Amino acid sequence: MPNKCEYCGSSDGQVDWHHPVPQLPSVGVYLCQRHHSLLYGRDKPCLGETRETMEADRQKIHLLVKRRVARTIQQLAYYLAEERFKG
Repeated sequence: MPNKCEYCGSSDGQVDWHHPVPQLPSVGVYLCQRHHSLLYGRDKPCLGETRETMEADRQKIHLLVKRRVARTIQQLAYYLAEERFKG
């Protein structure tokens, strides 16, 4: 089963794994090419997009990525604390 974009839910076209922290390749989100390119500075709107919606989507995608990284860090900290105080 192909992966879906975690922002728009689309599975059409190419869906890539975006991992913002190079040292942690397992932490990231799946994004379609359209939304992945927004993170890398695409400045030309796609069909049906305006510059305002592009910027709004860019901010929402950044927030999605930040939340995913923060959640992973919290889970890791919880796991480490749990392991430390087991015995």
